[in-house]
Parts: sequence; C-alpha cells; structure tokens
Amino acid sequence: MKVYHIVSGHSAAWSLRYYLNENHLEDKILNFVDDLSTGPLCLEYTDENIRNRVSWIKKHLFPYDCDGNTNEIVPSYTQQMYKLFATLREVQEQDKIYIWVGGWVIEQLMLRRILCSTNHKNIFIININNEVNEFWTIPQAMWECSPEQIWNLSTKGQLISSKDRQKLIDDFQKIVKTDYILHIYENGEIIGVNEDYYDNLIMSFVTNKFIPAAKVVGDTLGYSEQKLLDNYIQHRLNLLIQKWVLLAKWDMKALYDFKIKKS
Repeated sequence: MKVYHIVSGHSAAWSLRYYLNENHLEDKILNFVDDLSTGPLCLEYTDENIRNRVSWIKKHLFPYDCDGNTNEIVPSYTQQMYKLFATLREVQEQDKIYIWVGGWVIEQLMLRRILCSTNHKNIFIININNEVNEFWTIPQAMWECSPEQIWNLSTKGQLISSKDRQKLIDDFQKIVKTDYILHIYENGEIIGVNEDYYDNLIMSFVTNKFIPAAKVVGDTLGYSEQKLLDNYIQHRLNLLIQKWVLLAKWDMKALYDFKIKKS
C-alpha cells in the first residue's frame, strides 16, 4: 500500500517533506501548484483548458520573471499538473490519499478539483483548522503549520463520505458555471467576487507621495481578511496604473523596482 499526500504550493510541500524525512516515511507528496482562486476555471484538465488557463495566468499574473524578462511558465506549469493527474490515475485501490486543507480558498478549490478528477474511494481529509498551537491560534493554510502541528495532524485524517464528496463535487461544478475569475472563502463557502474586490484595501495603503509598490502589496496581504498571493495584487496595481488611478515610476516589470502614488 502506498500513501499519497496532496498539498497546495511549494511551502506546504517543503514543510511536509521535512516531516516525512524526519520520521523516515516514504509517503509520496503531490504538489498542486495551480492557484485556482484566480483565473478561469474548468471541470476537466484537457489540453485546451490547460492552454487557456496558462495563457490567462501568463498574461495577467506572471508576464515577467524576476529579471524583467518575458516569463515562460507554460512548460513548468503544464508538466507539474500533468504529472499530478497522471499519478492520480495510477493510484491503486488499496492506496491512501490524504488531502491537506484549511480555511484558504486555494486549498478548498484544490480539494474540490481533486475530487472531480478521481473516483478513488480511499481519500482522507486532513483539516488544518482543527489544530491550534501553544498560543491558541489556528493555522488557516498548510504552510502556516509548524512541524509539531504537522505531526499532530498527520494522524487525524478523516475518510470522506460519499455524501460529503458529492456535495463538494456539486459545489465545484456550480462554481465553474459562474465564470468568476476571482474567488474567496467565507463562512465555509467559496464565493465568486468581482475582479476589483481588493482595490479599496489596496488604495488605503497608497499615499500622495511615491512609495515602493512592494510595500503596498505587503500591507494589503497583511491586512486582508482573505489569504491570497502577491501576484494578484500586483496585477491589480498594474490595472490601476493603466486607468490612471495610480501613477508609477521606474521599471514596472519587477515589483521591487517601481514606486507608486495616487494620481
């Protein structure tokens, strides 16, 4: 019997890999690299759907790399997602799959996407929100968990019932049909919101003097009630600059190389 763990993002994968290595476990880690909270969603990862999604991500979220060059994320993204779903198809009936999720929209969407993509019956959910640390704070995402918390959570996976499974699948199918390209997780539900959802919060940190764009992004991430990634905030900054709501100077291709202020 093999054991698979599905997590969202490199930080979560590294944290879990450390735990597995420390305990000499040979469980397999599957890293779901796709941030489904932003961009067009699809029910199936067909070649066409992957190309369309990658095209949107490349255009809006990762047009440039750290050096300001045109970003070529297509090969890396497609290879990782193809590999993950190819592995899922190879899982045997006796194998176990653990999906790590918390109150983070990216992980919640990942859970629903996985359940829509496999008929495997032996799937367990590890709910991050069931764990507290010594300060009685609850981690909202896998990457926030300490090694001790991962240790405690690793034995608390709950086999998902057929009823709960179908409910999550139905939920994802409903979400896909709405055509929103931005989603949040609120009161236990995934909600589609307008693309400018974070704009008021972003603007609250912009002043009448030029300040680093990176500071605005960092403040927005720190004060947002929703956990999100910085690339979407940078995307909104670029749109606000294009609309002349903000003024910018220096090289806008790199987040840490330009400053912004109110127009």
